[in-house]
Amino acid sequence: YQRRVHGAQAVRVKVVGSTVLVVCGLPAYSRTHCRRLANMAVAVRDVDGSLGLPFSLCLGMSTGPMVGAVLGTTQQIYDVFGSTVNLASRMQTSATPGTIQVSASTEQTLRDDFRMTHLGIRDTRGGGVQSTYALEGPKGTVAEVEEATCPGLVLVQ
Repeated sequence: YQRRVHGAQAVRVKVVGSTVLVVCGLPAYSRTHCRRLANMAVAVRDVDGSLGLPFSLCLGMSTGPMVGAVLGTTQQIYDVFGSTVNLASRMQTSATPGTIQVSASTEQTLRDDFRMTHLGIRDTRGGGVQSTYALEGPKGTVAEVEEATCPGLVLVQ
């Protein structure tokens, strides 16, 4: 898992219970981070499915603006905030096991290079009614997936 995060040039921001928050595109913007993050999520999901464990991961991903900051004076931590973070959390908590559920903004960013399945319209508690999609995988090889323009965030549980 850590090798996948590092390979995507992503950052594990924090762990809350059994949920891991990973962000790509902060603090340094990159034009390829959204696709790298999507490839990482697919790889993590596929490895999880091949292990034969009695549980499956639920993954959620959203794309858009967010704020990253160092908090604290004696024990400092890095954290991220914003509606993109909240929406990614809603995608993860409402995902079915083994599914990478993504927001409409992520689907719009990745639709040319990734296969998606429309899951329907859901109330995302705090984010309003949203179309949600299952990220199936890249249309081509991972190497063919190149550019994106918005920061991305994935939560894994």
